[in-house]
Amino acid sequence: MPAPTELQAKQANAVYDVLVRLGRAPDSESNRSQFAYFYADRGSGPSGGADEYRFGGALGSGGKIWWSRSQGWSVSCYQENENAARRKIIEALTVALSKFNTDEQNMRRIRGW
Repeated sequence: MPAPTELQAKQANAVYDVLVRLGRAPDSESNRSQFAYFYADRGSGPSGGADEYRFGGALGSGGKIWWSRSQGWSVSCYQENENAARRKIIEALTVALSKFNTDEQNMRRIRGW
């Protein structure tokens, strides 16, 4: 797994800030570093398909952020742990992360991805 570039680390921290603020993800240097590595490596699998990072937080142990080349960022939790409060958190995270989806789509268009 490649180390994140300086730009990737900044972008990853911006996304992780949303997870901390709205999803109560653990805010430690270790968690941020792990997420930065995930951010740098996402989409590099054989299919370039969806990638997930488990952050937990207010969504419980199944709280995940997903990245898909075709759909951008999304958030979920285990279905059996979903409730009204967690659905509100997922909705808030989805809205906040939509800005990053737009930024990602713009970069793909610019770079011809």
